[in-house]
Amino acid sequence: MKHIIFVVLAVFLTYSAPVLAQTDDYKLNLEVEGGVLNFTRNEVRNPGDTGTQFKFSALNATGPAGYFRVYAEAKVSERNTLRFLYAPLQVEGTGTLPTRTFFENANFEANVPTKGIYKFNNYRINWRYTLKNSERWKLQLGAGGLIRDARIELQQGSLRVADPDLGFVPFAAFTAQYNFTKRSHFVVDFEGLGASQGRALDGSAKITYDLTPRVHFGIGYRLLDGGADVQSVYNFARIHYGMASLGFRF
Repeated sequence: MKHIIFVVLAVFLTYSAPVLAQTDDYKLNLEVEGGVLNFTRNEVRNPGDTGTQFKFSALNATGPAGYFRVYAEAKVSERNTLRFLYAPLQVEGTGTLPTRTFFENANFEANVPTKGIYKFNNYRINWRYTLKNSERWKLQLGAGGLIRDARIELQQGSLRVADPDLGFVPFAAFTAQYNFTKRSHFVVDFEGLGASQGRALDGSAKITYDLTPRVHFGIGYRLLDGGADVQSVYNFARIHYGMASLGFRF
């Protein structure tokens, strides 16, 4: 993967031309991101104080799996931007639980084929203020919130129990863009917040290239880490993404 990134970066630097510089006069930027995700952690205990803790890896519900996200970014003024995100996520698999597991309101037996479904769709809106926009750097800082549409479900024979969760979470937002040339860029993006009850952290690093002043392409890596430790549920997950993106400015 490292060799691929170096090759792509070399191509960007070689063929970049100032006549096709990135334009900042757009009002709307639409971007689709997709790729492959994989969980390295997904631990659940439900209820949080009396349930039996188990790992989704025991149910083979960790990926690799495909994913996509859709962004819409609107410039409301020279320095103020609104960003909207739709990010669906669901993995499922079948395995066996190592011990008798109390989940939600039922007991699931050990060493019996059990299907697990983990869903975490989220919808986000945030505002970002441009602190700096120079030839080399663009820095933005802001805040927003997400609505999570989540569900954890276990199925064992005719027994099927699900725990849906719909809620709101605030977060801080930050973007740093370094311009290698007028067409090639390195972008670090972060949204997240932490507290004693849990955390939600979503960060990415990618190289982007302006195919034209209105069309841009990117490749990179994303990490999503978070969860909650409260009376109703204990759940912490860590997800790694290999991603590519294609965007259009209007």
